[in-house]
Amino acid sequence: MAISRRGASGLMQLMPPTAAHYGARHPLDPEENLLAGTRYLQELIVRYRGDLERALAAYYAGPAAVDRLREPVADTAFSHYVRTVLDRYFATPDEHAPSGAPRIFAVADERGQLWYTNQ
Repeated sequence: MAISRRGASGLMQLMPPTAAHYGARHPLDPEENLLAGTRYLQELIVRYRGDLERALAAYYAGPAAVDRLREPVADTAFSHYVRTVLDRYFATPDEHAPSGAPRIFAVADERGQLWYTNQ
């Protein structure tokens, strides 16, 4: 039932137009919210060709804000959000995950494309 001061709602903190665009008719429904949010994040990861910093920055501030950037995302006002998410994403299992949770690994294929896996 989380709603931010700016109107983002649910677990994935989706703005109403984004939630609607990705199929969340009831953005506070956890299943709809998670499905819409993961679709949106997947689209951003594809848009920024696997650059998780840019994809996360776009999730946080919108793609238009990221597209206007000339400097690296690390130097922006939303860099704290990006760094926090990436630190938790790549944390060892005992840092932020329940006991026995799989660790996530980044693997580059022969073309340099990054893939993320727990194996």
